[in-house]
Amino acid sequence: MTVIATSAEDAGVRVSRRAADEPLMAADLARLQSPAAVQAALDEFSRLGRTAFLSRYGFGKSRDFLVRDGKTGQLCDSKAIVGAAFGHQFPDEGPLKTADFSGGEATVVPRLQRLGFEVVRIGEDWTSDGPTR
Repeated sequence: MTVIATSAEDAGVRVSRRAADEPLMAADLARLQSPAAVQAALDEFSRLGRTAFLSRYGFGKSRDFLVRDGKTGQLCDSKAIVGAAFGHQFPDEGPLKTADFSGGEATVVPRLQRLGFEVVRIGEDWTSDGPTR
């Protein structure tokens, strides 16, 4: 008797639950729960440099928000960090691409803050005295 695999999973191939062209919903972004994955992305950003990191993951420069690396104090592009961190936490699914999710105040900012990271609005200096322009 011959058994024929009817799906990639049956054949032992790991597949992402999300189609490549299917956008990630905000609820899916909530799956990013690992501060260690975010820190790994921040470490990679520091190691590669901004230009190489953004190029590697296909992101542009942040327009509104940066995340501060608590280890180095370096400010990093928030959406790119979240996209890379997702791949660190879920290596079988890989990093998120820029078209997979929206960045900004309603998505990336609260996710990073819940994980314990400081997010800075571009153009503001968040010192202990509070934000200034």
